[in-house]
Amino acid sequence: YTRVTEASILGVDEFKSLSPLRKSAAASLSIVTIDLHLAILDAMYQGIDVCNQEGTDANRHWDEAVALFAGWAEGVQERGSDSDGYLMFNIAQQICQRFDTCDENDNSPVNGIIIQKFSNGQDFLEQLQCDDALNSAKEIEKLIESILIDNLTYRSMTASSSFDQTSFLLAHITATALVPLMRSVD
Repeated sequence: YTRVTEASILGVDEFKSLSPLRKSAAASLSIVTIDLHLAILDAMYQGIDVCNQEGTDANRHWDEAVALFAGWAEGVQERGSDSDGYLMFNIAQQICQRFDTCDENDNSPVNGIIIQKFSNGQDFLEQLQCDDALNSAKEIEKLIESILIDNLTYRSMTASSSFDQTSFLLAHITATALVPLMRSVD
């Protein structure tokens, strides 16, 4: 999966003809959807492992997961923007706006649920309730998967209606992020 991220950063293969700004956008989306979502999960599960060993720094890993989820990576607008970043929180926010599923405060409902699950998990870790923290992590994992699937739907719809190379590449990147989630079917 890192091949896509590396190619987008270097501007080679399918990314060769993109402008530097579009390469940056592709790299950002690739890093978040392919690499960073796995880092979020890894940090959460490291925190739970520390909890199970009755370690005192389980929340440090959990905090890292929250930062990776809700932090910021620049989007595609020329000269930057404060509203089109590519980390998971903002991707979910963009999806709710595009599909008209935001709450009355124009916020993504899934973001609210995930932030609450992160808060619950942190409380569980502080109290060494490791099984409850594990349940929170599993719920967060499923919600992040739903963001990835919704993002693929959005990117696919955009690519099918715009027919431009960047849209197709962003749909490709988003689809690649789902490969680790595929389960074999007998």
